[in-house]
Amino acid sequence: MRHLGSNENDAVGGSLAGKRVAALGQAFKPNSDDVRDSPSLDVCGRLAAEGAIVSAHDPVALQNASRLRPDLRYAKSVHRGAVREPQGRSRQLSTPPMCEAGLP
Repeated sequence: MRHLGSNENDAVGGSLAGKRVAALGQAFKPNSDDVRDSPSLDVCGRLAAEGAIVSAHDPVALQNASRLRPDLRYAKSVHRGAVREPQGRSRQLSTPPMCEAGLP
């Protein structure tokens, strides 16, 4: 896995460890649930590997993204992806991500 460059680290003031990132759009094109070879999921994985807390959201592709990358966090809305959880609460899902997102 390729490490992120200095631009990404500089953008957050150094280390990505513990930084919160909301990734909006997981499919490779709008209005699609196709996440094969999704650049967004690749970037999300690299951010998470660098220690970032990544919350991914996509209005159409959330279910497929969560199947392909179950190691990431998924938010059922843009707001939930961007808002910090209260102290002591984790958004790491213990149930399948598609259940948390209210998907079938």
